[in-house]
Amino acid sequence: MRELRNKNVIKGLLSDIRERAPSLPGPLKIMEVCGTHTMVIHRYGLKKMLSRAGISMLSGPGCPVCITPNEIHEAAIDLITENENFI
Repeated sequence: MRELRNKNVIKGLLSDIRERAPSLPGPLKIMEVCGTHTMVIHRYGLKKMLSRAGISMLSGPGCPVCITPNEIHEAAIDLITENENFI
């Protein structure tokens, strides 16, 4: 993953995306699902860079683990510890 921190590598990838995007049927949209992904995308300016390359980023519903209430997690833990169930 170290190479993905190299500015020249990123420029090359974005250039490649820009060249290929017009040949795709319709606009290219990618949905990020995890809130952590969303934060990283914004922190490093990836949304703007990808937009310039022809890709729209959409925020999704959220990671199933992150958006599930703690009570549901606790109930699931109770089920598997008390009754030897599999979830």
